[in-house]
Amino acid sequence: MAIQTRQQDTEPDQIKKPLSQPDISDHVAQTIPAPVVASAPSTATPRPTTTKQVFAIVRGDAMDAEVVKMACIFARAKQAQIVAMYGIEVPRKNELEAPMPAEEERAAAALQTATTIAERYDSDIETEMVKTRRFALSVVEEANRCACTLLVLGVPYHEKSDGTAQMDPETDYILEHALCRVVLIRGNKEAARC
Repeated sequence: MAIQTRQQDTEPDQIKKPLSQPDISDHVAQTIPAPVVASAPSTATPRPTTTKQVFAIVRGDAMDAEVVKMACIFARAKQAQIVAMYGIEVPRKNELEAPMPAEEERAAAALQTATTIAERYDSDIETEMVKTRRFALSVVEEANRCACTLLVLGVPYHEKSDGTAQMDPETDYILEHALCRVVLIRGNKEAARC
């Protein structure tokens, strides 16, 4: 399995911007073969925009199996390529190129699981490990840049005190700013209690 690793950085003034104000032009992206970490910046390898793509966002949790399964089903119907993405958010105190072995190992395991699931559905899948400051911003930027057909992500079940569903800020950001359709798979209530 070939895992692509990409580093994306934001300018320091973007840290103070709320999630609802993307500024895609200020990002730098690098793509390098995993697990090697580049010491010098390079440009990202652009995906052809003529190919339909379904992005499956994997997080290394129980929702990944459902996310990849649904991505396979939708990709087959749309005759699209599947791209599984796992994000590693790098703290500001660290450089993007700095090794993060524990996180990179979790990412590789999650992406290997995604590949195994896709193989069960006779689907080809491309995997990417993205090292970034804000993963939600990177997902939206990549989906918009590639003219992604569909983005599939899963979120664990969270309930507010008034009984309504609650989503994390990253999921809200993706739902608000992605130009493609987004399929959100929420975990069930019983799994959240375990």
